[in-house]
Amino acid sequence: IDGDGEGFWTSEIATEIRRSVTEGDFSHCSRWHCPAIAARRLPKARPKTDKPVPASPRRVILSHDRSCNISCPSCRKDLILIDHASSRRLDELFEDRLLPLLANAEQIKVTGSGDPFGSRHFRSVLKALCAQDAPPRRLQLHTNGLLANERAWNDLGLWDNVSSVWVSVDAADEETYSELRRGGDFDQLLGALKFLGALRRAGAIESLRLDFVVQARNFDQMGNFVDLAQRVGADKVYFLRLRNWGHESAENFRKLDVCDQDHPAYDALLARLGDPRLAQPNVDLGSIATLRREAGATRVYG
Repeated sequence: IDGDGEGFWTSEIATEIRRSVTEGDFSHCSRWHCPAIAARRLPKARPKTDKPVPASPRRVILSHDRSCNISCPSCRKDLILIDHASSRRLDELFEDRLLPLLANAEQIKVTGSGDPFGSRHFRSVLKALCAQDAPPRRLQLHTNGLLANERAWNDLGLWDNVSSVWVSVDAADEETYSELRRGGDFDQLLGALKFLGALRRAGAIESLRLDFVVQARNFDQMGNFVDLAQRVGADKVYFLRLRNWGHESAENFRKLDVCDQDHPAYDALLARLGDPRLAQPNVDLGSIATLRREAGATRVYG
């Protein structure tokens, strides 16, 4: 991060991105991976205005540490855990440059690049944010779920500070989970999901969402995944297309990306998208919503 928080918030690049959103061209967004574009849910362009930029953002996504306690093949080849010295440097950066920028933030998401509980740095960040005199329930946690348990809530002071939890799972059974969530334990995950589901039922968090990256190894479990989410008490399910983060060769990625119309299993995927469980109101097909429309009424699920 170059400069102070105010500097990059009002930088030329940030100003251009805001312009593209306000004027409705979304020229810096992915047509495939942005769920709002793929599902045709973009807001209407707003008229040009001279309204000043807020002094600080209302929502912030913190994803500057890729540390995680597992190594999922959908985003990395090996386990990524930064060392203690690097973690301390990120702690200093956060305190000096980012924390002041978050003073008036209404929502803060952690993380999207790794795991908030598997990262030393993000555990420190969560402690600092929970210790602030700030509006309640402003944290949004994106996690693999394995360490999202009562101990973490107690250790980090998360009680009444979390609004929503998004758990990336990618599987509906133990065998597939062990392949796609390397280093994870399915029984441990189910225990954590039981805890999170109890929080949701008690109203201690406002939303619990399970996420599923659609790929050649798991697309046949999409309907069963909706059932799993219902069993553990999640109120939302989110599907998204596999993405190459630079960790896979183009040749190998083509074998995994079942959403590519040239993939041998593409027609089988379209048939699976006809599963009525995927049409439930709590299911968001995100960036693959266009494929369900393509499947249409001519495809038979079975």
